[in-house]
Amino acid sequence: TSKPALNALLKAKMQEAEGKQIDLYVEVKSDLQKLTVEDWQLCKVLSNLVDNAITALSEKAEERKLEIDINEDRENYLFTVSNNGNEIPKDLR
Repeated sequence: TSKPALNALLKAKMQEAEGKQIDLYVEVKSDLQKLTVEDWQLCKVLSNLVDNAITALSEKAEERKLEIDINEDRENYLFTVSNNGNEIPKDLR
């Protein structure tokens, strides 16, 4: 991306996931050049989502998969963090 702070965050999370035997897949389809959110704010939110996913996967014995997708359409930037850990109970969502 065009955001050095985000690039550093993604690299750090990749290393963390590797150390915890989590398969992390990152797909970046946008350079985020026109994103108006401050870099530190974006990193704070994305870091929280990834940390939550890593925590959920730590309870899983095998086949730990985490995916981060960064994309855009004509009007929005899209950030998707998904994993194959246990589903969040409805009362905690």
